[in-house]
Amino acid sequence: MKRSIRRVIRILTILIILLVVGAASAFIVIQIAPKPPVEEISRARVAISTARSVNAHVYDPVQFKRAEQLYDSAILLWKFQNQEFFLKRNYDQCHTCAILAETNAVLAGDHALEKSKNLQKTLRADIDKLREEVREFKQVFDRLPIGEDISKKYEKGKLLLAESEVNYKQGNYLISLEQLTQAKELIKKAMIYTNNMVSNYFSNYSTWVKWADQTISLSKRNQTAAILVDKFSGKCYVYKNGALKYTFPAEVGKNWVGTKRYKGDKATPEGFYTITKKKTNHQTKYYKALLLNYPNSDDKQRFSRDVREGRISRSAQIGGMIEIHGGGGRGANWTDGCIALTNKDMDVIFNVVSEGTPVTIIGSLVGLKEAFE
Repeated sequence: MKRSIRRVIRILTILIILLVVGAASAFIVIQIAPKPPVEEISRARVAISTARSVNAHVYDPVQFKRAEQLYDSAILLWKFQNQEFFLKRNYDQCHTCAILAETNAVLAGDHALEKSKNLQKTLRADIDKLREEVREFKQVFDRLPIGEDISKKYEKGKLLLAESEVNYKQGNYLISLEQLTQAKELIKKAMIYTNNMVSNYFSNYSTWVKWADQTISLSKRNQTAAILVDKFSGKCYVYKNGALKYTFPAEVGKNWVGTKRYKGDKATPEGFYTITKKKTNHQTKYYKALLLNYPNSDDKQRFSRDVREGRISRSAQIGGMIEIHGGGGRGANWTDGCIALTNKDMDVIFNVVSEGTPVTIIGSLVGLKEAFE
C-alpha cells in the first residue's frame, strides 16, 4: 500500500515538474517569439483617418496616398508572416511600413491644416473681390440689352457666388472654392462680352458728337426746332433756335445698342431723320405720334450692303414706321424701335415741332468713361 502511494506521489511530482517546465518553456518561447506591430499599425490607422478628416487627400494627395500605400503594405506583410511558423516570423518590414505610414499621414494632415488656413484667407479675399466686381458691373450690365444666353450665365454665376459665400461661412472651403471658380468663369465671360459690346458701340462716339453739333447748329442757323435723341441716357432734347428748350425722358427699342438693321430687330435707328407726319390720337394707338422718314438713303444702302455681304438674311426686310410716340413712362426700353415719350410730354413736343423738323438719333452725348461713372 505504501509502495503504491509513493509511486503515485512520484508520478504526480513528475507531472507537476513537467507542467512547470512546459509552462516555463512556453512562456520563454512566447517571450522570444517575434511580435506583430499591433500598436504601430493602430497608430497608423488613426493617423490616416485623422488626415482624411482634414482633407489631406485633397490638399496633399501625394503624401496621403503614400501613407495609405504604406499602411496597406504593413497589413499584407502582417498577414504573410502570420502564415509562417511562429518562431520563423519576422515583422521588421511590417513594423517599418506601419511607422512610415503614420509619419506620412501626420505630415499630410499638418500640410492640409496649413493649406486650409491659407485657403480660408485667400478664399475670403477672392469672394469679396468678385462680389465688388459684380457690384460695380451691375450699373453697366443692367443698362444694356444683353442676350438671353449671356444673361442666364451671368445670373448663374451670381447664384454660385452666393452659394460659395454660404459654404465658406459653414467651413466647407473646398466646396466654396469649387463654386467660386465656376462663378468667376461665368461672370468673367459676361463681363468680357459686355465690355466688348460697350467698347465697340462707343467707338462711334466722335460721330455722335458731330451729329449733335450739326443738329443744334442747324436749329440755330434756320431759327427752327430740332429734336436730339440720346439712346444711352434715355433723353429726348428739343431745341428751338439753337437753344435747349425741353428735356424729356425717352424709352427706345429693346435692343437699342447699335443702329437698326432690319425689320423685327427691335433696334432704334441712328442718324439724321425728319418728321414726315404728325399723327393725332385717332391715327395711332400711342396717343400721338411723329412719323420719321426711316429708312433714309443711308439706311437703305447699309441694308443692301449687309444683305449682299451675308450679314443679313436675303429674306429680311428693312422695315419702317419708326415714330416718336406716346405711351411712354414705363421705366424701361420696350419698343420695337420707336421712341416713346409720356402722353404729357407728347402734348408739349407736338406743339413745338412740325413736318420737316429734323430729328437726330445718336448713341450717347457722353463718352464711355463718363457714361459709366
